[in-house]
Amino acid sequence: MNSTYIKSANLDIHCLDTGGNKEPLILCHGLTANAYCFSGYLEAGLAEHFRVVAVDLRGRGLSGKPENAYSMDDHMKDLIAVTNHFGWESAIIGGHSFGALLSIYTSYFHPELFKAMILIDAAAHMHPNSREMVTPAMDRLEKVWPSEQAFLNEMKRANYLDGTWSDALSTYFKADISKRVDGTVTTQSKLNHIIQAVDSLNLGDQWLTYISSSKQPTLLINSIGPYQNGDPLLPEELAKETVSAMKHCTYVQVPGNHITMMFGQGAVDSVAAITTFIEKVL
Repeated sequence: MNSTYIKSANLDIHCLDTGGNKEPLILCHGLTANAYCFSGYLEAGLAEHFRVVAVDLRGRGLSGKPENAYSMDDHMKDLIAVTNHFGWESAIIGGHSFGALLSIYTSYFHPELFKAMILIDAAAHMHPNSREMVTPAMDRLEKVWPSEQAFLNEMKRANYLDGTWSDALSTYFKADISKRVDGTVTTQSKLNHIIQAVDSLNLGDQWLTYISSSKQPTLLINSIGPYQNGDPLLPEELAKETVSAMKHCTYVQVPGNHITMMFGQGAVDSVAAITTFIEKVL
């Protein structure tokens, strides 16, 4: 994949671009993640079917990190800058978790730019304890480790990974950190920026308005494996609530939990579902 930097106002937005002339697919990662979270999808062959552009959202990965400006509108403007940069009049948009909600938001305000949506484990209503369930991911932000290997060793022990590990997961986590002058490493993202992004999600029932008004054919990929405290982050009944609220939405369930579904068999099944769905609706 090629690294590309796109100007969004005065901010540099970093993207991973597979290139080529296939159908464009813009992918947005989760709350504290980075563009390499889709490494498992690429490993499973997604780029054989689409020109994939995975975006480092502002404040994450290699994108610019302003002190403020993490609203949904701010994120949306960055995605519009991506479509303008590539000169795309229409594309498929999708994302995982926070990135899926951002896709819903962006396609609601710019329906003319997006012909279909891929929502990965996100819905109008998540688990009632979802904020507490993402605490482990938040806790790593701005922590300092003596080395990259020490960081990776701690990530491998994360309960939500349930002992799974792969080259794609390693690639994703390596992109999560930056090396400091003294050789120690810390996360690319800052806690204050992510808290601002979390706060931008507090739109209440407005999410149901965005979802029920959607005209794009949509695929919702859900995983109900235990993420924290034995529960999935998006229970099946809440995922299907959103599916029912949308005019043209297909539900698919894949193995794993909210994170592991992005890798291994979860990624293989997700890529198969995406390609089948897009062939059917476009």
